[in-house]
Amino acid sequence: MYNRRMLWLGVLLIAVIVGMGLFLFIVRPPTALVLPLAAILLALVAFAPQLISGNFTDPLNAIFGTVIGAGFTRLSALIVAVVLGAVLAAQVEDAGIAKYLVRFAAEFSGDSPFMLTLLLTLVIALLFTNLGGLGAVIMVATTALPLMLAMGLSPLSAGAVFLLALSLGGCLNPVNWQLYISVLGLPQERIIPYALTLFVIFLAVTAAFVFVRVHREQGVRRPEMAATVAVALAFIAASAVTLRYPAAFAVVKLALFWLLAAATALLTLAVLARLATGAAFLRGRVHGLSIAALIYPLLLLLTANLGKSLNYFGEFSLGIVPALFLGVLYAHAASWTPSVAKATTGGEANRIMRACYSGFKMAIPAILLLFGIGMLLQATMLPEVTEAVRPLITGLIPRTPVLYIAAFTVFAPLALYRGPLNLYGMGSGIVGLLMEAGKLAAPLLMVAFFSVGMMQGVCDPTNTHNAWLAGFLKVRVLDLTRATIAWVWLVAFLGLLAGAIMFGGGF
Repeated sequence: MYNRRMLWLGVLLIAVIVGMGLFLFIVRPPTALVLPLAAILLALVAFAPQLISGNFTDPLNAIFGTVIGAGFTRLSALIVAVVLGAVLAAQVEDAGIAKYLVRFAAEFSGDSPFMLTLLLTLVIALLFTNLGGLGAVIMVATTALPLMLAMGLSPLSAGAVFLLALSLGGCLNPVNWQLYISVLGLPQERIIPYALTLFVIFLAVTAAFVFVRVHREQGVRRPEMAATVAVALAFIAASAVTLRYPAAFAVVKLALFWLLAAATALLTLAVLARLATGAAFLRGRVHGLSIAALIYPLLLLLTANLGKSLNYFGEFSLGIVPALFLGVLYAHAASWTPSVAKATTGGEANRIMRACYSGFKMAIPAILLLFGIGMLLQATMLPEVTEAVRPLITGLIPRTPVLYIAAFTVFAPLALYRGPLNLYGMGSGIVGLLMEAGKLAAPLLMVAFFSVGMMQGVCDPTNTHNAWLAGFLKVRVLDLTRATIAWVWLVAFLGLLAGAIMFGGGF
């Protein structure tokens, strides 16, 4: 029975979440410390009536068992994915793939600022389909940004392009997909099609941003403009035909399958050739197989999931964690040669272990944050919390596509400053309450937080990579936000529109 006491308890619980969000916004302490504190405080408030009445057993069991104990392991699959992704990033850094690709783009683009910026955008996006963390940002930015600046692009435009490209690649980062699998319990078959759709939308908006900025500062030649428009229209037409006609979609699936088979076969042949000839491979020299390691986990996931409908693999489905693990093995094998193994103390074992140690070091900040997110999720799903809060938030949940799109578009900036629409901030508490309310289907929650989350990735001035880029380019971090926020707002709106069309049955 929902009574006045439950009403005040629900108001107080919501006040705790809002208050901790304001604390993050104003004081800006480490989020990894605030989230566990918010989880424990939420549980204490929810059990306050029992504590006052002298019942300490149930509250203590809930706090230490459900919130803290289960909270640490709540996102275990995501934590493993983060670690494997970081190990793969360490291998990519060790092989020098990022510098090679950036320099290749610069050579291929010639003396055209527009072509250089556009190609660098695509290269950066490709790199961040697997890379992550401030270290990777510094590694790529220190190579890519000086090239943009040398071609006459302003520091503010160069920084904005880099941030857009970084988050563009994040749309196809399997580690990010695992977040929604772990939090919302969605199968990856529901996440991957939307991620690909949002990637296409984001790519179109980013290309438009590059065109406007370069045209304003350096000018764009008419042949370049015509070629870019033609390629964009062809890409959009191909995407529409693929989605509209099953036969065309089957061709895409078949192409993915054979591309994966070719990458695997080439790796096998290369390893056998090195065993037979002992061919030397100079460390730091990049070749096609090492570059293929960047997209190998993504290729595995797309092929395994799409291949099911062609009956290539029966009911076989490859998860994100195994795909990343195979990607780590592929990256290691792609850069292996007998000569290097013999010349190095400890051989290949030491090389892979160095990558593991570096990966763990890079992953630690994210892991600490995920512990806090897991605890907050557990706290918001306590029966004592949901019973008090559900009646208060049920009426606020949009129940039609128009209201859904309008509400999340208008409030998209709440993803900034670790706000209530940021899954890596207080949004981890809000999404738990929305899930327990049961009025909005999980795919629609995924769409909302995925599309709005792009604003946090690009525009949030509290991001470490935003702050570093601003310092490196000698611009104000808030100027980067102002330069990009309208464009990312458009991405969020179009992403919500696409999601409402794809998952409209969830209203």
